[in-house]
Amino acid sequence: MGKITLVTGSGKSGKSRWAVSYFDCCDNIQYLCTTEKLDKRTMERIIYNESSHNVCWDLRRNFRFETPPPDLLEYDNFIIDSVSDLVWQEICLDFKNLELIEESDINEMCERFTRQITDFVKKIKFRGGNVVIITDEVGFTPNHFGGNPWLFQNALCIVNQRLAALADEVYFSVSGIQLKI
Repeated sequence: MGKITLVTGSGKSGKSRWAVSYFDCCDNIQYLCTTEKLDKRTMERIIYNESSHNVCWDLRRNFRFETPPPDLLEYDNFIIDSVSDLVWQEICLDFKNLELIEESDINEMCERFTRQITDFVKKIKFRGGNVVIITDEVGFTPNHFGGNPWLFQNALCIVNQRLAALADEVYFSVSGIQLKI
């Protein structure tokens, strides 16, 4: 049976670097970046791991849970970076007018989104794979997403709580140090 690990913390606290280091000697890793752009230092760490350990990583950009990679079953280890970006993308896709959103709309969106994540990681774990999920901790990261900060914070709180309950282990990242909770 595989393992699900959640790492949360503030922006620029070392979560992605730690996740890459978590698999530093492993092969057959798929890095699922939820945006187009990957942090330069994280990319350098991946390249270093590949060259120094003679392993191969597969990097996917713009990852979405509703369209998982077709070659998903070929990999043993996954990093999902970052759930907080995906939550914001879900909000923007589901709701065109952020001022008219009701709390019940957010709860419904979070339930659907959490179900997608849960289905995805349980498939991996069931077949012995490992997943590190990266997210931001509400209250420790400024609102870079614009719009209504309450909306994003509420949604991310709901999703993070569900992921923490699903995870086998949870780490909190602060100032480059990861603390196991």
